[in-house]
Amino acid sequence: RHHTERFALEIHVQAGRHHPLAFFRVVIADFYNIFIEELNFVDGDHIDRIIDVFPSDQQQQVRLQFALTVQAIVSQQLLPATDGTMVPAFEIMLANPAIRTLIREGKTHQLNNTILNGQKDGMTTMDADILRLYREGAITRETALAYAFDPEQMARRLSM
Repeated sequence: RHHTERFALEIHVQAGRHHPLAFFRVVIADFYNIFIEELNFVDGDHIDRIIDVFPSDQQQQVRLQFALTVQAIVSQQLLPATDGTMVPAFEIMLANPAIRTLIREGKTHQLNNTILNGQKDGMTTMDADILRLYREGAITRETALAYAFDPEQMARRLSM
């Protein structure tokens, strides 16, 4: 009986602007199922920047490979808490069929709305988690506004 064991490998590569490193990350991610990128938010610009380091004739293939292999993206920020410690705020994107389609078709600017619609499945945006922390009393209003992806929208949501 022959079988192949797959195992998790954590790779932390900061700043994916160099083609050889980006290629290495995509190949390793495809083979080992995990790769870690330093992102503060899950947004289309970050994903597009990873893909844009490849020559234009390879970008569609990389986009397709990324859409097929990504399982989830979790981003974290540490925010100053009201008790003087630090508290993590998370953004969680799970690669469901809608997310994969947006990545494959290059419509990554729509990811945030899809994450918002996927809250029942465990997804959350960074701003939604920051708002949760504020409502729980873990962070101040000022901290919520300072760390929000969209401070204007956050200000409106904090006033509700």
